[in-house]
Amino acid sequence: MPYIGLIQLIGKYLFLAGLYVFLFRIFRELFRGLRHEAVVETSEPALAHTPERLRETVSASPAARAPVSVADVTPVASTSPVESTPARPCLVVKNPGEAGVRAGEVFPMTAAVTIGRAADNSIRISDRYVSNHHAIIFLKSGRRILRDRDSTNGTLRNGRRIADEAVLNSGDLVGIGTVEFQYRA
Repeated sequence: MPYIGLIQLIGKYLFLAGLYVFLFRIFRELFRGLRHEAVVETSEPALAHTPERLRETVSASPAARAPVSVADVTPVASTSPVESTPARPCLVVKNPGEAGVRAGEVFPMTAAVTIGRAADNSIRISDRYVSNHHAIIFLKSGRRILRDRDSTNGTLRNGRRIADEAVLNSGDLVGIGTVEFQYRA
């Protein structure tokens, strides 16, 4: 019978630890939501993708190893979704997940394409598992590079989480939150 008091004491501490973990997760989600609402939306999103802003965006990332310069990139048209598959590189939505995009939707690639939840991204994904500035795809020495921008849930290439950045090849699957894209070169 002396073990009953010990078991009750252990149970109380386990309950208390579980309660703290629960409260920690609630407050973390609450503060993430507040941070998301504090993002200042630009009134002219077209100006958000000038070469100077792209250089700032890429070099501002702590994971940035080699800054992208204007010489490394090739300018092309906008990244508005298109219904047919263009001849130039693009991202095609394979699995729309919870993001509100349609399967088969095509996003043509520009010199640098930012993906995330914030309004200033080239491809905006409304998914709770996507960070405000989740990932960027850019040209470096003639190759498309996928870089995670320190997102909370990570960025996947072909089902595997990338540590920092990875080279994209035609047919690769890119996972951002619950959305899955296929890269076509």
